[in-house]
Amino acid sequence: SERRLADAQMRRGFDWLAERLSIPALYGLSIFGTVFGIYRYDALTGDLTPPKIPHVFGKAQTDTAPVTRWNYDIMHPAGAKKLLEIVDEAKDM
Repeated sequence: SERRLADAQMRRGFDWLAERLSIPALYGLSIFGTVFGIYRYDALTGDLTPPKIPHVFGKAQTDTAPVTRWNYDIMHPAGAKKLLEIVDEAKDM
């Protein structure tokens, strides 16, 4: 699915950037139309959220990038607010 490919691309980018990071956290947005999902890498702990959902072999379909991860809409006040919160946090780093 497109979500699975987007999730894999985001994770590759964070893997590549992790060792080069000089700030405490790094955000990434995965966007489909007006909806977006937020990825956050914590340089102190090495944690990337949302956590990876491993594919379970033998299970017919494992949704490794569920649609619920793209849970903000920039056209709605809550989505716009969340985006501005991320921008403000990045400015403070």
